[in-house]
Amino acid sequence: MDRHSAAIDSRIVPHPEPGVWIGAVRRIIGPIAQVMQTEHGDAIETHPPQYLVAMWAPLRDDEAFLRRWPDSVSVALNDHDCAVAELLCNLPEGARVWVTSQEIDWAVIAEIAMLSEGENFTPDHYRELERFIAQERDAALATISANYTDRESGFEGFLETLQSPFA
Repeated sequence: MDRHSAAIDSRIVPHPEPGVWIGAVRRIIGPIAQVMQTEHGDAIETHPPQYLVAMWAPLRDDEAFLRRWPDSVSVALNDHDCAVAELLCNLPEGARVWVTSQEIDWAVIAEIAMLSEGENFTPDHYRELERFIAQERDAALATISANYTDRESGFEGFLETLQSPFA
């Protein structure tokens, strides 16, 4: 049911519009396979991929950007189509949704999921979710470091020509 699928639900719109809910979906874990010890010996237990699903109410007239805090967060299993189906289940009756691919603070969304659905996670899933959050934070810091600095190469060269008041 993603925007490239032929079977798009009529509640999903291709572009943002006034009055339309905003949804987002992102794979966060897996699939995971782990060795479990049973009374009959070791067994491999598999878990499907997990997706974060977030949804925001339509933007108000005085809003130009997506709000930091979504109106709902959930975790969906199996594949992208199942995650979009979860998004549609959370959609109010008669509402339509635009599934955005814009930058979202997925670390915050994952933390909401950990707090609201944490009892449903195995210890391995919880660790994977913590790893996902750490990776998202590292990626954000890398973007900040690369794109937002007061140090330009020309300015750095100029600073090297100045005599330090502390010398």
